[in-house]
Amino acid sequence: MAREPDADVRRRGRPRRLRHVVELHLPLHGRARLRLRVRLRLPLRTRHLPQVRARGRVDGRAVLRAPEHGRLEDSRGARADRRARPRRSRNLGERDRRARRGARRSRSARERDRHRLVAATGPAISGGAASAELRSRRQAGHSVRRRRRSVRKLIVPSVALIVALAVGIPGALGRPAETGITASKIVVGGTFPESGPASAYAPIAPAMKAYFAYINSRKGPDGKRGVYGRQINFIYYDDGYNPANTVQLTRKLVEEDKVFAIVGQLGTEPVLAVRPYLNQQKVPEVLVSTGATEFGAEWKQYPWTIGWEPDYIAEGRLFGLQIKKNQSGKKIAVLYQNDAYGRDYLYGLKTALGSSYSKANIVAEEPYEVTAADVRSQMAKIKASGADVFLIFATPKFAIQSYAFGKALGFNPSTIYINHVSATAAYLKIAVGAAGAAYVNGSLSIGYLKDPSSPAQQKDPAVVDYKRILAKYEASADPTDQLNMYGFAKAETFVQALYKAGKNPTRASLMKALLSLNLKNRFLLPGVVQKTSAKDHFIISQMQLQRFSGGVWSKVGPLVQARPR
Repeated sequence: MAREPDADVRRRGRPRRLRHVVELHLPLHGRARLRLRVRLRLPLRTRHLPQVRARGRVDGRAVLRAPEHGRLEDSRGARADRRARPRRSRNLGERDRRARRGARRSRSARERDRHRLVAATGPAISGGAASAELRSRRQAGHSVRRRRRSVRKLIVPSVALIVALAVGIPGALGRPAETGITASKIVVGGTFPESGPASAYAPIAPAMKAYFAYINSRKGPDGKRGVYGRQINFIYYDDGYNPANTVQLTRKLVEEDKVFAIVGQLGTEPVLAVRPYLNQQKVPEVLVSTGATEFGAEWKQYPWTIGWEPDYIAEGRLFGLQIKKNQSGKKIAVLYQNDAYGRDYLYGLKTALGSSYSKANIVAEEPYEVTAADVRSQMAKIKASGADVFLIFATPKFAIQSYAFGKALGFNPSTIYINHVSATAAYLKIAVGAAGAAYVNGSLSIGYLKDPSSPAQQKDPAVVDYKRILAKYEASADPTDQLNMYGFAKAETFVQALYKAGKNPTRASLMKALLSLNLKNRFLLPGVVQKTSAKDHFIISQMQLQRFSGGVWSKVGPLVQARPR
């Protein structure tokens, strides 16, 4: 509280009206440095003010300090007094001086004053007059105290109101305090192999960024651009499919770029390398670009991580069921990447075949390291095994090599199965160039995405939109490459989850939204539903067998639930 300059003086018997000024600065948004500034100007009279301190005494009377010039509170932005006041004497009236002194001093001090007054003035005021004098002082003191209490009663609810406003205004203004999100944007990121042994997946991140650019420019169902008026800023770095690089770059995204979430990060081993760190930091690691089963099955230990595509065990299981049904009793050879990704496929295959069938019919299991130059030696052993059914559980580089080396070595299986992560028409066309159409045609895989290279799907509204958006926001991309469709579909799922997370999403509400999905995605095959629950963290579990021939994939059989719910 403060007083106007020179406002602690008034004329005798004419109290001058003053104002208490209370100024509060309350934080609204720490990171944005927003504060709520409130000024309360409370009217009261001079006699309501705290007592003036005394320097000494002359005949038992206080000698007043000279008032300080200027306001005692921060007066920036304060309004000047309404009208000019004449400069008045600083000597207070006798009655006011007695009232102030009486209100300040204790009963014993006032009793001493009474004796001094009797001694100084004699019996003329010693009886009733002295008592009247003291009563006057006592009444004045009680009056001051009452007025002070009234001022306090006015200030306390005012401050309470201000605090309530400070708490409520941030949400009302749409300024959440969550990392990576403001009223106008949301920052997300990920790491992807733009170079290295898995650089064939390089189109995915630019495709996701292109779709987010489209979302930022169009008006959504709420009539705003972006998601509830927020622009999606997608930051991604090239980790070269090296887990050590993934760790460093993920820390950069979290600690320097301050991302809201990690979205679509690619690669089983890279994602496994950063999963403990992101869960410790409680940063959502969502829609990872790998079907490793760990990202759906280990949700109790890692609640901030969730996958997206069909898991590898379920896909391997579907291949095993097809083999027992259509190639029963034939010898089987498997090429697989020697990590969690490849071992998941092998486990799913053996689960469907059964232990005894697997031991009797799998004649070759050849692993390769992701850092290897090629798989020539593995293919030589597979050729020597005499297998009639060949399964390729490899990333695109090594999958294409397996076709090329198989043809060169004279290995001619009757049936080839290839995992979906290497089964785009673009990759198979490269394999055709290396091994010939006759060798590659007839390969089997699974599908769950719409295929922009398929002549049968060219008039599909989602495919038409996909090509239009890609041409505008990523003009250099190949529209027939299904990896671009993969990026679009994944980005669409993230946008759906953001809307479901609410107008002011948090990391926790994003995870909650992803664990209560029951939505279709226009870029997925008809009938495929994204569905999750608190105990089911596999977003996509439906798939359809497909066969490659003449440069395109065609569907074989119905859509199946590869992981029964």
